[in-house]
Amino acid sequence: MVIGISHANEAGTRYPAERKSFVDPATGMEILAITTHPASDIKIYQTHPQWSHDGNFIVFRSNRTGKDQYFAYEETTGELIQLTDSQVGKICLSRKDGMLYYLQVDGHRDQAKALVKLDMKRLLEASKRGQVGNPENYEHIVTTFPDHTANAGGFSLDAHEKVAYLGIRHSDTKWSLDKVDLANGERKTLIELPWRIGHIQANPWKSGEIVYCHETGGDAPQRMWIINGDGSGNKPLYEEAPTEWATHEVWVNKDTVMFNLGGGAEATDPRRRKPHGITTIDVRTNEVHLYDQLPGGTYWHCAALPDLNFAIGDSKQGDLYLLDLINGGRTLLTAKHLPNGGPAHPHQNISSDGKRVLFGSDWFGNPDIMLLELP
Repeated sequence: MVIGISHANEAGTRYPAERKSFVDPATGMEILAITTHPASDIKIYQTHPQWSHDGNFIVFRSNRTGKDQYFAYEETTGELIQLTDSQVGKICLSRKDGMLYYLQVDGHRDQAKALVKLDMKRLLEASKRGQVGNPENYEHIVTTFPDHTANAGGFSLDAHEKVAYLGIRHSDTKWSLDKVDLANGERKTLIELPWRIGHIQANPWKSGEIVYCHETGGDAPQRMWIINGDGSGNKPLYEEAPTEWATHEVWVNKDTVMFNLGGGAEATDPRRRKPHGITTIDVRTNEVHLYDQLPGGTYWHCAALPDLNFAIGDSKQGDLYLLDLINGGRTLLTAKHLPNGGPAHPHQNISSDGKRVLFGSDWFGNPDIMLLELP
């Protein structure tokens, strides 16, 4: 039984659709808000899968029940189904089957107690029938963690999904990147670090290759790193000059990581006088391409499909742009989804068919999740 699961388990509870469409007055684009509840609805971070393996559900985090839990949005009906009823931290969806892995935490979201495997497909089917039953029917503890273990940087599934990689905070001066065998729960430390590890993401196409970052909340002296799944070969992914600010890296195909060379928050920032914008690096050849620089500002996050025909970049005001990576040029898709700042960073993802963009928004005054159809 999962540690701390209450007898009044609410996992599997279904909520009616609340989605609604509206037209962006700046661009004329139709936007579908899949959540409109006054709660805080936050999408999964952009480095990780958003859709279930079959593409039928979008998974997100919400505090609509009074505490943070994960929910599935059913694309066909708009219904929302509660997936967890525990103290949950970071999660990762399987790309291969209907599994969802989450960290169970104790009080603070980062205090890790266990890594749990949830058979989301089975839970959703039982919810549809109204026969969810006990958590033991669909949840299994992969491994537990020692007391005072804190997660740092989330976790990620290897391409073959036999192991997970996760960051561990041991103290203010010691962090590690660990590997967990998903079959037997065995945990092994790959590397120890003197600084905070963040944004752990395994290559989704090539097993045994992990990108992670030196997380500072700002400009690290060397942000992006890459390491092999056996702990060997640790090295900077893109070696930063003192005048560069690399951030928000994400795998876009088996050989390529896309990131943003930031131009700083202020127009007077000296980094604005250097090349900055959406950038890629080939992890095999170290070939670097700078694709687009946002006039009068700086991009924040980025997303692209493996063919690298186009990308989606956002600004700190919550404007989303479609970037033509082949011929050049940019098109504003939707604007001002962060009118007053706030926690609903766009963290945009592109659907696997290349037709839609999923992003976070503060359009209605609180964090929601939205979709737009690409032109």
